[in-house]
Amino acid sequence: MNDRSIAEGLALNAPRPLPYCSYPTATDIAQHGVQPLPETLPLLNFQRARPHRSRWYAAVPAARLTPEQVMQLAEVVGTSFARREPQCRHLQPSRFPPIGLHEARHHDHFGTASFGPWSKERLLYWFVRLLILTDPASPRAAITLNSGTLMQSLAILDGDGHVIGGALNETMPTLDAPPTVREGDPFLDASSPTWIRCSRCSAPRTRRR
Repeated sequence: MNDRSIAEGLALNAPRPLPYCSYPTATDIAQHGVQPLPETLPLLNFQRARPHRSRWYAAVPAARLTPEQVMQLAEVVGTSFARREPQCRHLQPSRFPPIGLHEARHHDHFGTASFGPWSKERLLYWFVRLLILTDPASPRAAITLNSGTLMQSLAILDGDGHVIGGALNETMPTLDAPPTVREGDPFLDASSPTWIRCSRCSAPRTRRR
């Protein structure tokens, strides 16, 4: 098999580019935020969707992932949002991290870890881990897992089982019960500017790569 045949084979198996969809700008006030749904939703047409679906990779429920793979999913989504999402990519962390943050350790269902590098990508990673994958209101000594989020989320794995993409979906809290967060957690305190800015955005709570 020559190089041309290999290239043609790759082109046939690769997903085709998605149709262009414009993103609302700052002047399109009416298009921002949660949009109303129609009375009826169209049925999914798998035949029309086939050209845009990869023949190599398939999405799997995040609930089937190992803890290590879930952390890879958090890194992939956090990095993608920090670099590509129009609202998150303009976040500017302070020049220096809070005092004592690098010496602190965080422990939850996914293991024990330090904060890591002080960067937008890492802040978004901890945003996902602290406020989406785990319960930010549970005590620091007994942080609980948001099992519902994993049940509603998807991940895309490569041939070696590494996460290369995915979508995180969580159930929105009711308006009469504002979310609460635990106090005295240096990781939450460091991520609070990111959390406050992202929580003020009225976009649907679907995070994907």
